[in-house]
Amino acid sequence: MRRVVFANNYSMTKAFADVTRGVYPAQHLYGADALERAGWDVAVAPFTSRSDALARRLRYRLGDLGQEAYVVRARRPAYSGEPNSLALLAYLRALRLRRRPLVTVLHTVPRRTARTALQLRGYDAVICLSSYVRSELLAAFDLDPARVTWAPWGPALDFPGYVAEADDAVVSSGKTNRDQPTLLAALDGMPGVVYARSPRGLSVPEGVELVTDETHEDTVEPGGPKFSYGHVLKDLVAASVVAIPLKDPAKISGLSELNDALALGKPVVVTRTPHLADVDVEAIGCGCWVDAGDVSGWREALTWLHGDPALRARMGAAGRAFAEERWNAAIFGAAVVETLASVS
Repeated sequence: MRRVVFANNYSMTKAFADVTRGVYPAQHLYGADALERAGWDVAVAPFTSRSDALARRLRYRLGDLGQEAYVVRARRPAYSGEPNSLALLAYLRALRLRRRPLVTVLHTVPRRTARTALQLRGYDAVICLSSYVRSELLAAFDLDPARVTWAPWGPALDFPGYVAEADDAVVSSGKTNRDQPTLLAALDGMPGVVYARSPRGLSVPEGVELVTDETHEDTVEPGGPKFSYGHVLKDLVAASVVAIPLKDPAKISGLSELNDALALGKPVVVTRTPHLADVDVEAIGCGCWVDAGDVSGWREALTWLHGDPALRARMGAAGRAFAEERWNAAIFGAAVVETLASVS
């Protein structure tokens, strides 16, 4: 039996438990569940607040020392949902001071420094979340292209929470790198639910609910913090349109929200960004691109969709079909299994 340790920068033990309970979609396990189904013995590295605090004090230069110590004691290859958690082990692997393989998922291209170059060389394989990230990574760092792959990180379509309800309002549930002012200005006269970390400086039109909460998403339960996944999902299942307005299109953001929309069969309006080009919403027929900061463009797209329920249904169905065929957690999980098998 092949063995591996799975690590990440938040608790994967809790994520596994929530997926097992049917309250969290399995794409957030980054294919570790697929490894188990393929017969691998997957040990989840414990994530504790103590180790997280130490990592923060060290500015994550050496990764999460608690999880890394667990990996060393386990004497197994390791797979991480992002590269920084196992940074020290990656340095040692690059210097040939660690024997067992390491594999990671890369969400975005890190700044080009000697330290990040050394860290990336320490990973036997890197799985990028977009083809754009892969191309940018290879352009920025001297890496073997055969070790850098891309896989479609799509939704777990069997998640029981992905049951759409009658649509009501435009919903924007993301908080990171979001351009709420542009969306709020475009929503004037339309019902909406907009999430934001802070209401300061935001002008909220009538008929729009602004959801704010300073509490981290430490639970999936609907009765938990307003930013908990359970609370967010209640809004998404009843959305007429899912809006993903990005402040800086040069940063990868919005993929989790886009996955939820595809699985739920909801049309989307998204700020144009190369990071999401693998899901070309206009070519698929499931939504619209709008340029960053374009209030009139956002208003036009949202008004068009808001006034045509039949169009929304067709677009939502096209998005769900795309996910079923080409963009889902099963495809990503198969790529993870293949990648780990190739280096172990």
